[in-house]
Amino acid sequence: MCGLLLYLNKEEGVDLGSFQKALNLQESRGPDDYGIVCINNLASKNLIDIRSLPDPQKSKPQLVIGHRRLSIIDTSTDSRQPFIDNNSSTFLAYNGEFYNFEDFAIKATKHSDALTLFDLLKSKKICGLEEVNGMWATIFGDLNKNKIYLSRDRYGKKPLYFYHDRNRFIVSSEIKSIYSLTGSLRQVDPKALGYFFIGKLSPYLNDGSSFYKDINSVKPGEIISYDLNKDKIFYETTVGFKQAEASFAQKSEDELAEELSSDLEDAVKLRLRSDVKVGILVSGGVDSSSIAGIAAKSGVVRDLSFYTCHIVGNDNFVTEDLYYSRELAKKLGIKLLEISLEELDQDSFFSTAKKLSGYAELPLNLMLSCIPTY
Repeated sequence: MCGLLLYLNKEEGVDLGSFQKALNLQESRGPDDYGIVCINNLASKNLIDIRSLPDPQKSKPQLVIGHRRLSIIDTSTDSRQPFIDNNSSTFLAYNGEFYNFEDFAIKATKHSDALTLFDLLKSKKICGLEEVNGMWATIFGDLNKNKIYLSRDRYGKKPLYFYHDRNRFIVSSEIKSIYSLTGSLRQVDPKALGYFFIGKLSPYLNDGSSFYKDINSVKPGEIISYDLNKDKIFYETTVGFKQAEASFAQKSEDELAEELSSDLEDAVKLRLRSDVKVGILVSGGVDSSSIAGIAAKSGVVRDLSFYTCHIVGNDNFVTEDLYYSRELAKKLGIKLLEISLEELDQDSFFSTAKKLSGYAELPLNLMLSCIPTY
């Protein structure tokens, strides 16, 4: 995952020191690299990498875009974001993976899903997202149209929040960066709090709101735009799912099983494309074992590892999950890395939960599986 941040302040400009501090709050999302670009005056439409500025701290640009990078496909600086193209007056900050990017890559972008996406958006504009098989949150600027487009993938895997008041527009992967720039205190939205208490679930809301007042979220699959001239937000479209074949109901059980198996194999292989080592979390259950089996037999990854977590009690009891994870690794001939966790006392449990709640910016409640994962 990566971290995105955009700040528009037409009247006062943006303090680059404060912006970088807010962006670095997302370092855990993107520890490998960062990039910041800006536009001093929106009328000029001239995008500048702040590394080229003689004294960035003295600048007060009207628009700044930042990116914290986790490198998975193409670890070189070619894929350092945000991308800018002053010939077309466009920019892109992107978090996610474009699984089928090789189907759309040209010679100059074939090593990078991010560069391929930028090229696709420049040529097809927001309609290009219909072609993407993947997960994403994007900030795409088309300054010739005076618009900034925000988008999330169909399932809403990647977060994207925004804040808007008079002459200020902030977009971020994490809410803490927004509050860092506004300097205001968090205010919990009573509606979201009620949902949390009644539903007993952590409130990942899909209605465009968030857990906090005045902080909105792009809905799953939605593309919205901010008009730089009108200072307004508009709904553009929704990236839909491909329709199932009409003959689906006429297929036999064996045909459907074969089709499901083929689709699952394709999905796993697409997700194995990587320029860094690949690992799979396994529990010994049907889901993780199926994915692990396909990955191990695909031949796509040379140095594949499995990981599993288990709690060690006083009696050194081997849990069912650990037993079947070991059996799976043995059968497939893959190295299994076992992460042993001591049983947490009450203080350690709440200390860890508090830290993780800070990362999630939500109450954990039933998301307690994140504790052993962490």
